[in-house]
Parts: sequence; C-alpha cells; structure tokens
Amino acid sequence: MAKKNNKGWIIVHRQILDSEIWNAEDPFSFRDAWIDLLLRVNHADRGLILKNGTRITVDRGQHWTSMRTLATRWKWGNKKVLKYLDLLQKLEMISVKKSKDGTLITITNYDFYQDLKNAGRNAPRNAGRNAGENALDNAGGNATDNGTTALSTTHYRTNEEIKEPAGSDDSFYED
Repeated sequence: MAKKNNKGWIIVHRQILDSEIWNAEDPFSFRDAWIDLLLRVNHADRGLILKNGTRITVDRGQHWTSMRTLATRWKWGNKKVLKYLDLLQKLEMISVKKSKDGTLITITNYDFYQDLKNAGRNAPRNAGRNAGENALDNAGGNATDNGTTALSTTHYRTNEEIKEPAGSDDSFYED
C-alpha cells in the first residue's frame, strides 16, 4: 500500500462557491460541509449588524450563520445539521455559540492552519506562477487576503484518534 501524504497545502479560491459543481442539486457530504465551513469563515475580522440592530465583530476564523441557513445550503434537515456540528465539536474541529439571533461557528486552530508561516517546507512556493503573480507572495504571509483560502491537508485529528460518538447509530445520518 502506498504511503499517504497528509501534509502540505492546497490553494482554493472562494470563487469555487459560485461554480456549478459546488452548487449542484445533490445534498452535501460531511466532507463538502467541512470545506464549505472553511471557505465561509472570515479571513479577517469583520463587523456585522444583526437584524435587531446589535453590532458584533465576527473574528478571523469565525462564521455567523443560522441552523436554517446551513440546512438550506447543505440540503439537510435541521436535526442532521445539529448532529453534524455536535460531531465537529466532539472532534475539536469547531466551537459553536448559539443565541436567539444566530449561531457563531469558530474553526479550531484556524490561524495556525491558515498561516503560511506554520507550513514550513510544505508551503506552496510556486502556486499560481503560471497565472501571473503568486497570490501568496502578495498576501503578506496571509493566503486569504485576496479571497483565496490555503487549506492545510494536515488533519486536525488522525483517523485513529476519531472515535464513534457515544450512543451513535445509523440514525445520525438521517434527517
């Protein structure tokens, strides 16, 4: 069996969210939903005014949303969204703060995994050279300044560390 290389980076432009493939009619898989969260979190702190007039700051690595919005985007039921977010929390991949005004999702260690200084030898040195200037060179060490997300292929936790949630069964996958 070939050795897996689970280290390094790929660069994914947020424009992928506008593609026909990304917006296909079929429901998202768990992997699709995870990448969707990574693409939707802020790459820089941003102010937001809620419907009730309250101003909040959504930090880098965070996404303000609602369960209903995620269910619609991912073409899932609300119950499946809640179970999925609970699973991501148990795996220490996200934290979730819910309020009557919405839900704040924070990607765990976002800055570490999205900062090219932490990529070491695995940083994409020649990415984008054929298309002109390298976005990473122009981003001041932050690959997301221009709408590009550098996704680390380093796992947050290894498959061996992931345990089936207590009391889980096939109903997890049902809406």
